[in-house]
Amino acid sequence: MDTETQKLSCEVVFDTSTFNDLTVTGIFWGRIKLEFPYKKTVAGHGILLQNEDNSISLLVRQNSLLVTFCRIAQDGWCEFRRILYQQLWEYIAIVKAKGIISVELSRSLDIVFNDKVDVGDMLTKLNLLQYGESDIRVFHKVEVPFFGNGVLITSIDYNRTTTKSSIDVRVVLMSSRPKNLADIFDNGVNEIDRTFFSNLTEKLRLSLQK
Repeated sequence: MDTETQKLSCEVVFDTSTFNDLTVTGIFWGRIKLEFPYKKTVAGHGILLQNEDNSISLLVRQNSLLVTFCRIAQDGWCEFRRILYQQLWEYIAIVKAKGIISVELSRSLDIVFNDKVDVGDMLTKLNLLQYGESDIRVFHKVEVPFFGNGVLITSIDYNRTTTKSSIDVRVVLMSSRPKNLADIFDNGVNEIDRTFFSNLTEKLRLSLQK
């Protein structure tokens, strides 16, 4: 495997209808800049913050916070949840949010092979044998209702050309107006992982552990 990227991420959008302060992002960074010293301005009055080794990034806007682990720790979601909650408390203290509008929790895997490699036997939900050796692009997406106002979305993007092959697997849990974030984690993380790994063959799962 030439390039492999696994990510965990969570975006929380808050109801801040009574709060419209463009200095939110600057105040937030001022509180955590020792842990996240690198800052980049992005469109829409937002900033992208990164820690020293770029393994964790925060996308901060006036009414939302997106936390991404670019390298998954051995304890996976436990460390992610700790960091997420820590940053959310800092954020909520600034914006004085009235509630949560939506939560998007996801796990993803991107693999690129710098050669024409037959990786069809690494995916369990796609029948790629019918395409033979030709260049192909196959996209597979499934949405199922989940826990109250949630929906679990699975997408698989497989691409093969004469020079390279790639796999992109994503499982996203989207929830509208959840009662609290703990419900999303308590009910969603196990289902995200179960769905995510069910799309990977044992061969691919073992290769990711090396």
